[in-house]
Amino acid sequence: MNYNINSHSCYKLNYHLVVTTKYRYKCITGKLLNRLKGIFEKQKNSDTINTP
Repeated sequence: MNYNINSHSCYKLNYHLVVTTKYRYKCITGKLLNRLKGIFEKQKNSDTINTP
């Protein structure tokens, strides 16, 4: 496991993304859905930490 470390702390950030639409309208479909799945899979399998 990789942690971000600075002089006063050590941490690992995790995110949980929830996308909702009014009236459960399906707006993320087709090509966009496949692209987002690919991006999330790539991030899930990545062990690197990107810091600004």
